[in-house]
Amino acid sequence: AELGEFSAAVSHQEQYLKISEEMSDLLEQQRAHATLGRTYYTRLMAEREERVVAELRKKSGQYYISALKLTDTLRSKRLSTEKEIMEMKARLHLNIGLLYDKVNPDMSVKYLKK
Repeated sequence: AELGEFSAAVSHQEQYLKISEEMSDLLEQQRAHATLGRTYYTRLMAEREERVVAELRKKSGQYYISALKLTDTLRSKRLSTEKEIMEMKARLHLNIGLLYDKVNPDMSVKYLKK
C-alpha cells in the first residue's frame, strides 16, 4: 500500500484474511484485520477528497476494531502469550488514536491512553 498499489494490496490482504478464516486461524485473522486497517489508513493519509477520506477512515476503523476484538478472543482461548496480546493491543490503540486524531480528539485520546 505504501508503494501506491492500494487496490492490489487490499486484494492480497483480503485473500490472506479469507485463507486464515478457512483455516480457523484466529491469530492470522487478527493480523489480517490489523494489516487491512493499516492499509486503509495509509491510503487515507494520501487522499484529499473528504468523502473518500471519511469512507477510508470508516473501513480502517472497522478493521482495527475487529483486530482489537480478536485479541480478546486470542487471550480467552490462550492462543497467544500475554506479552504478544499486550503488544497487539498497544499497536491497535495507537493506530486507532491516530486514525481519529483530527476528527474526534476525545476518541483519539481515549485510545491513546489505553
